[in-house]
Amino acid sequence: MNIVLKNSLKNIFFKPFRTILVVFAIFVCSLCALLCFDLGDCLGKILTEYLGSVSRADFMGVSMGFDVSELPEGFPEADYMTASANSEMLYKKIDGEYCYVTTESLSIWGVDMDQAVDMQFISRMDIGYGEMYVSRDFAENYGYEVGDKITIHNRVKDEMELTIAGIYPENTKNPVLKGNTAVVTLETSDDISCGIRESDVIFIDVKDDSRIKEAEDLLKDTFPDISITELFISDDDMSLINEFKFVFYLLFAITFLLVIFVTASICNRIVSERMSFIGTLRSLGMSTTGTGLILLLENVIFALLGSVPAVVLYSLIRDGILGTMFNLSDSNGAVAFELPKFPLSLVIGVVIGAVLIECLIPLRAILKALKTSIRDIIFDNRDTAYKFTRAALIAGIGCTGIAIVTAIFRANLICSIICLLTSVAAIASLFPWVLKFVSTGIQKIGEKHNKPSWSLAAVEAVSRKSTVGSGVLSVTAAAMCIVVYAVASGMFTSMSGIAFDCDVKMTPNKANKYYSYIEHMDTVTDVEPLYTSLQEVKVNDSEKQSVGNFYGLPDEGFRYLNGFTDLPEKIETGCVLVDSKVAKKRGVSEGDTIKITINPTGVLPIEREYKIQQIVDSNPYDEGVETFIVPLKEYQAIFMDMPGEILIKCTDPETVKKTLETYAKGSYSDVRTYDELIEDNESGNAKTTAVITTVIIIALGMTAIGMVSNQLIGFTGRKKECAVMLSTSMSKGKLSGILFKEVLITSLTACSIGTVLGYLLTHILQAAMDNTEILVMDVSVEPSKLLFFFITMTILFTVTVLFPIRSLRKMKISEQIKYE
Repeated sequence: MNIVLKNSLKNIFFKPFRTILVVFAIFVCSLCALLCFDLGDCLGKILTEYLGSVSRADFMGVSMGFDVSELPEGFPEADYMTASANSEMLYKKIDGEYCYVTTESLSIWGVDMDQAVDMQFISRMDIGYGEMYVSRDFAENYGYEVGDKITIHNRVKDEMELTIAGIYPENTKNPVLKGNTAVVTLETSDDISCGIRESDVIFIDVKDDSRIKEAEDLLKDTFPDISITELFISDDDMSLINEFKFVFYLLFAITFLLVIFVTASICNRIVSERMSFIGTLRSLGMSTTGTGLILLLENVIFALLGSVPAVVLYSLIRDGILGTMFNLSDSNGAVAFELPKFPLSLVIGVVIGAVLIECLIPLRAILKALKTSIRDIIFDNRDTAYKFTRAALIAGIGCTGIAIVTAIFRANLICSIICLLTSVAAIASLFPWVLKFVSTGIQKIGEKHNKPSWSLAAVEAVSRKSTVGSGVLSVTAAAMCIVVYAVASGMFTSMSGIAFDCDVKMTPNKANKYYSYIEHMDTVTDVEPLYTSLQEVKVNDSEKQSVGNFYGLPDEGFRYLNGFTDLPEKIETGCVLVDSKVAKKRGVSEGDTIKITINPTGVLPIEREYKIQQIVDSNPYDEGVETFIVPLKEYQAIFMDMPGEILIKCTDPETVKKTLETYAKGSYSDVRTYDELIEDNESGNAKTTAVITTVIIIALGMTAIGMVSNQLIGFTGRKKECAVMLSTSMSKGKLSGILFKEVLITSLTACSIGTVLGYLLTHILQAAMDNTEILVMDVSVEPSKLLFFFITMTILFTVTVLFPIRSLRKMKISEQIKYE
């Protein structure tokens, strides 16, 4: 066994470049599998932990005008806790200023400690009357320590002095208690509320989960203004999670299809090179089964060399990736969570999967090699003719049928992935028949116009394993490269570009009246409050919620907002402008009536019916969400006088930004100059472009190497045939031309079919994405880009014939004929 293992390792590293290529393909596929399946699984776990960190309640309710300390009659059996919320204005000095301060708010929670601990809202704290526990953020920001006195005001603005009895434990994860918060007893809360004990927040854990909806409805009927927030993963949440998982599964499917055919080609070449080794083992009495296992041992080693480093690398970078992607935070800062453990089952599954796939890929070639007689092995008699099999035809037709059926239901995410996989499998199985049809046509044309070299090339193209195998690689690579480019460019487009033509952009969190001072600041020349709001909506009679971006169009139009073109001078009363995404997805057109329900699950959902005045082009900067544009007065009637952005034109952006950061602290969530927006955008675009380019180059490079491998295998088996042709007065130049024409016919056929298939697959994926709520991006490919890909791939795949031509020119005719 030791000798066998040493020999296998020697064979593997005899050609290091090829070994690196195979191992790299397995490594990439394994890493992608780990990333996609782990991230998809972690998403649900992290969201569950985030919601569960608030308490063990199923939902919480907040009322602004009712006392919710008691549950209504007939309420399902449940555990609950109530809380009273008060607030205190905090003032913080500005360095170097004596007339101005910044303001923030301290949220003070009055709770029954036993109830709060039982509901897992907080851990037990030793709080007495007149004392409070404060958050670590508040203590650090304002310099308080345990034992310090703090003066606050009750609801009639009288001063009260409380003692800080402690600081929340470091392991406090409840997002409600992050930022500037404090916890007091109900008795202390009564004093702050001036003796009025009213609970405006309630957390409820219904014993029978099947009655949660009933409990929510009863609470809403009893307290009309109560706002319900569910603290578990709802059906809508699960639908969004499944859409995220779809992205990951799609990425894995694309990666798998990109490398699987190339790996198969290289593994088949390796088996071809092991024929002498097979003959040696069998002539020494080794059984067929034993010989086959020894050959498979090499593939097992390949799989381990690729999958194990992928597991090691992913385990090292996993926390960083998950921490970046799932940084759950609120307006006061990040909330840290323990990331789910790296599942051992996934590690084992990926490694075993890599081994199984790497063994199954060359299994057919190995079984065929084992059936070869020792005599044929000794005399190097190789069967280079391609044989059309009924099994491949049936498999191709079957995959085509599945692809057609799933294409009918392409709006479903899973069906679109199945359609993608089966379409590629179908074209890989049926391509030899397509190539036969094309070659037959070229052969007849060549014979008719007295072009014997083209006729011979057409015959050879479809009758040789090497050219047919190269065609299969080319057609799958062409199709998948189109899909990769379409998906990546769709992501690129949805994330790129600057939507604002201003010098400074501020994202406010208060009404517009609080920012009237900006236009009087030094160097400021103009200010535009941009009224925009991202909302959950239901359109017409749809039961499914989606996300819509609302804009309020002023009478003078948008001055510094890019993206919308050909907007009307005025939107008529009772009318709305919708973008082309809305029109396509909802099946509406100009003049139709559209019903929009804003915040449909809220306490007071807002329903509006509008007449569609005009359908406008989609704003490329809206990241694919549906867009609704209403008159400014209508917007303000719905969303109040709350701008989404404030766009500032000025002559000194840096000074304006620093002034706002100093004096407007607490009244904005973000402020950046135009140069900073450009820098962030270019940085993100550069990374995206690099990823797209790398993936496509790797795919095309591996395909080209696979084709070279195929052609060298084919040429090795055709050396004697070529020697005979050269010895009967055919020149090497003529023969080289025939080899070139073979590959050209194959490449043109494969790239044209692959480009068309890739284009059709982008429409399948587009239909699925149009039916989702988060995967809103355009994956269409312009005809000019398709033509560019077609020409580039055809040239690249055709020039791979230079390798066998080089071998042909170096071949010595006498040696080949003498050997025969």
